[in-house]
Amino acid sequence: MKIMDKEKVNLFDFLKSISETKEELFEVENFDKCYPPFMINRFLAASKDTLFFAHLMSQFDHLPKKLQYAFFLRGISKKKRYFQYTGKGKDNSKQLKNIIEYYQCSSELGIEYLKILSKDELKKIKAMYSKKK
Repeated sequence: MKIMDKEKVNLFDFLKSISETKEELFEVENFDKCYPPFMINRFLAASKDTLFFAHLMSQFDHLPKKLQYAFFLRGISKKKRYFQYTGKGKDNSKQLKNIIEYYQCSSELGIEYLKILSKDELKKIKAMYSKKK
């Protein structure tokens, strides 16, 4: 599926281009205004097979946006991915408190644990702390 209207490109069009279609969007009008490097990195960091690329690019965030996009476009293999993004919210704050208490760690490390723990592991931790109260 081609992205026909290259004037109205959003974050999810870039993610789809990087992950699935491999369609180059360099010709997008106002590319530098449309391409959100921080959010692209954030979504890619949420997937296990693209985490390395996101981590590497976070070290080189000073590079031009087109170069960052080209790195992801050419480096990440073509595959249908479902990117999940969990922003700050009440659900995560309760989970985060449980993780911090369970692992006896800082909130920053707890956030990292929250990203990598499976749903089953999170359910087990939640069950442990819901029984105590």
